[in-house]
Amino acid sequence: MASWSKNASSSSWAPPGSGAVPAHAGSAGAAGAGAGASAAGASAADVHDAFARFVANLRQASPDITIAFLAIAPSIKRWEQRDSQTAANDAVQAFIDASGDARLRYLDANAACLGPDGTPDPVCFMDDLQHPSTIGNARRASILRPAFQEMLK
Repeated sequence: MASWSKNASSSSWAPPGSGAVPAHAGSAGAAGAGAGASAAGASAADVHDAFARFVANLRQASPDITIAFLAIAPSIKRWEQRDSQTAANDAVQAFIDASGDARLRYLDANAACLGPDGTPDPVCFMDDLQHPSTIGNARRASILRPAFQEMLK
């Protein structure tokens, strides 16, 4: 499975010929805008449009690939951006839902790193308070693994 990530505030994810989309990407891939998109000022519409371009570009290279968007994850460091991150996630999910394309998936493992009060659980983050720790990655993997296994069938 291939994986791509791009700051959604850039003009395009994986333009043809950029090398960001391999000639053979495999049967499935996952993409995520990352929390940096909100930090860079990308709006929900920016993330939506960038993902739509990414899908179109990737479909040119690999028409039958299954593509998953990994929801932008909240973190302690970027907690104040959770509303814009949620709006961006909602915009991408709406794009995927409206596409009717069974080869587009929206995956959300954000609950894995939230505590009982709904805020980020410190044990799930590295010292930078943004990136997942080993525990955070293990919790996310327990949610994402079954979805990825299904995508690779």
